[in-house]
Amino acid sequence: MSTTIAPSTRRALILALALYLLWVLVTYLLEGRIHTFQRPEDMGARLVYTLVANILIGIGGSALVIRFLSRAGTISTQQAGFRGLRHAAVAVVVGGALGFVIYAAQGAPTFNPVVILNAYAQVLVVSVAEVLVCWTVVGSIAESLLRDGRGRWVSVILAAIIASVLFGVYHFAHSPRSIRLA
Repeated sequence: MSTTIAPSTRRALILALALYLLWVLVTYLLEGRIHTFQRPEDMGARLVYTLVANILIGIGGSALVIRFLSRAGTISTQQAGFRGLRHAAVAVVVGGALGFVIYAAQGAPTFNPVVILNAYAQVLVVSVAEVLVCWTVVGSIAESLLRDGRGRWVSVILAAIIASVLFGVYHFAHSPRSIRLA
């Protein structure tokens, strides 16, 4: 097993971690620190948080990092989870149907399409950013780095653990809670 990290691998790791840390920091500053979502009347703050943290940094930053690293040959777009339009369309339909079934099974308070579409629109951008930053960028790069000498499945499992932990850490920045020690 090699212990030396190649410059391209080091650059990929630095880019992935820099994107993740910037996204978490901006999320904390624009949402977690000032509790934006606990103030429904502050539409402007929620809009700034969504645009800057999730659309610009989360989605746009992830797209740039993936494009840069795929052009450099560090990771492939397929390794990052992009498998074509047909695969994406099937995943969207299955995910939407499964989400609706879970919503209904939990005793949905309403089936009003305006309410459902509003909730969907509010969580869509955040969810896309979370998937792109944690799973697509960090997960695929971690899997690529861990593959050396470990095999495909071990590296996939370890990368999923790393991405899951970082996904959880992000939620502390997103929705900090007061912790009381008794």
